[in-house]
Amino acid sequence: MNAVSIFLGISSAIIGIGIIVIGVYAVLLAKRTDILVKTEDERAKRMMEEGKKEINERIEQSRRESAERIEQMRKEGEMTRDVIKAKES
Repeated sequence: MNAVSIFLGISSAIIGIGIIVIGVYAVLLAKRTDILVKTEDERAKRMMEEGKKEINERIEQSRRESAERIEQMRKEGEMTRDVIKAKES
């Protein structure tokens, strides 16, 4: 009975130490996961900001090009009007 008690005592101690090691590992893994999630969130936010900036630049470029086309069409319209007036005269 003494040998069984010693065996069970040692087994309990080993299992207890194993549980503590697993607990510490779980805590460390959770902290590492939190760091990775934060890093990924920052990267995603940065990518979204860059995407928004690029979209806004494209919108502004499109507006400028549209304004240039409208101005060109207005000038061509004036020239056509002048040609028609000249032919009518």
